[in-house]
Amino acid sequence: MLYDPPMRVHDPYAAFRSSGFQAAFGCHIFTIFAAQIQTTTIGWLLYERTGSAAVLGLVGLTVFVPVFLLALPVGFFVDFHSRKTLLMGGITMLASSVLLMAFLAYIHAPVPFFFVALTIIGIANTIVSISRPVLMRDVVQQHHAENASNWSSFGRRVSSVLGPILAGNTIAFSGAPSAFFIAALFYAIGLLCAQLIPSSPLQEGGPLTMQELFKGIHFMKRNPLVLSATLLDLCAALLGGITGLMPIFARDILHVGPIGLGLLTAAPSLGSGFMSFFLAHRPPLKRAGKTLLLAVGVYGFMTVLFGLSENVLLSIAALFVVGAADAISVTVRGTILQVFVPPHLRGRVYGVNTIFIYSSNELGDFESGMLAALTSAPVSVLTGGTAAMILAGIFAWKAKKLRSLGMMAV
Repeated sequence: MLYDPPMRVHDPYAAFRSSGFQAAFGCHIFTIFAAQIQTTTIGWLLYERTGSAAVLGLVGLTVFVPVFLLALPVGFFVDFHSRKTLLMGGITMLASSVLLMAFLAYIHAPVPFFFVALTIIGIANTIVSISRPVLMRDVVQQHHAENASNWSSFGRRVSSVLGPILAGNTIAFSGAPSAFFIAALFYAIGLLCAQLIPSSPLQEGGPLTMQELFKGIHFMKRNPLVLSATLLDLCAALLGGITGLMPIFARDILHVGPIGLGLLTAAPSLGSGFMSFFLAHRPPLKRAGKTLLLAVGVYGFMTVLFGLSENVLLSIAALFVVGAADAISVTVRGTILQVFVPPHLRGRVYGVNTIFIYSSNELGDFESGMLAALTSAPVSVLTGGTAAMILAGIFAWKAKKLRSLGMMAV
């Protein structure tokens, strides 16, 4: 009689068996929680002060420019220097910049001064956004990579739910300076968690040269699976981004004020959190590529529905599904980066990926804000959602490696 080996039982909490991942996860959720409070507060404050969609777009552009300029060299340093030291330095800069915002809001400083603080935030975000995921990958085994990616996405979404809600209520009852100060406290907690993450062994590296700087780009160009997954997420979020326009929908279209702004901003993250929790408790996706493509299509469709809605409950429901679809996209793309990128290139590849993420998010907010200023916020959202659906169809047709991607567990 032939021996039939038992199937491996899926452990939904496998990543948390590592104490290093526990510390990295704590740093992850607290710093994102702080960032969501900060982002919601600055958006409301500047729109309340100026009433301008273009100013909201400029917020995204101001944060994006330092990322675009610094992501590749930061990726190099993450590969060859202490990732933990870089992460802690970046979080310290974020805490300092949000305290500066609290002071500026308290003294009613002119609007241009806030853009100085936003530039510092862009520099710090570059460092944190590259060093943090690489450290999180270092502390888990490869066959737990998708599980770690699911929990990372879940933690991000929980923080993104609670952060805007806390920000909206704090603004309503205590004002913007108090909300900024609370964000600084959570950055401090994230810094304490970062101190507990084990230091990764350093690999030897030479001087910073153009060849070394662009190795991440060259790797992605030679790997159509990594490139297509990253480009799809970039293009869909760049054209379909709606986060930067939330203050307009909250105040002028749905008429729900700062508390409603918190609920609207939290809704996508709530949907994403539920989906990430579900994915973490099921075995790895068997048809990851097709699932990703379908998720992007649903993301675009529900974005269109949000743009058409004038009912707050329907808007929140649409945003919930937008977030759930985005969670699938984030999990599949994140797992591709963790599984298919060699360890000695992770910093530089994540550097390129960070440019793509901020291009889709912050530059997407700039694009949405400018289009809304020229037309209207609903037209901007409808245009972006339709473009995301079209892109999903194009990539399903052209990106064969991505379309055929199956299970990524090893």
